[in-house]
Amino acid sequence: MHSQIFPSFKEFQQLAKKGTHVPIYCQVLADLETPVSAFLKLAQKHRSAFLLESVEHGERIGRYSFIGFNPVATIESEGGMLRFTSHRKASGQRRATTLLPLLEQLVSQYQVVQLPALPQFVGGVVGYIGYEHIQDFEEVRLSQKKGLAAPGAIFFLAETLVAFDHVEH
Repeated sequence: MHSQIFPSFKEFQQLAKKGTHVPIYCQVLADLETPVSAFLKLAQKHRSAFLLESVEHGERIGRYSFIGFNPVATIESEGGMLRFTSHRKASGQRRATTLLPLLEQLVSQYQVVQLPALPQFVGGVVGYIGYEHIQDFEEVRLSQKKGLAAPGAIFFLAETLVAFDHVEH
């Protein structure tokens, strides 16, 4: 099955003047897939992946489900240290700083061009933040807990995004 890729190269050149990133996409019928089945197939080959389900205004099912993988950059927090990894440059840096400025720096590098045919979310930094990071946002003292195995936060910028449109199928 051959799918047409959008936008055309000529349209891409024009859109590239409006931001740092232009989504390139194709539409695929996924009658035999669910977001969960597709996630399980795609995520098994990648260390970092996510499945986001959108539900708004008390609906039972949201319009979109998003699967993201193949990170361009990763931010991980563990034991009071942050590690920023650029997967394109194969580099990693550990530093003692707060999470928010590092996330803001990463996000500020990307101005994604919005396309009318696509959902408003076409990628960005997605992740998890643990309760302990409240200290990055509020003046709160927390007692240290032993035995926590999960990182304090993990965020990544996915290069590849799959969107299920439950309305348009």
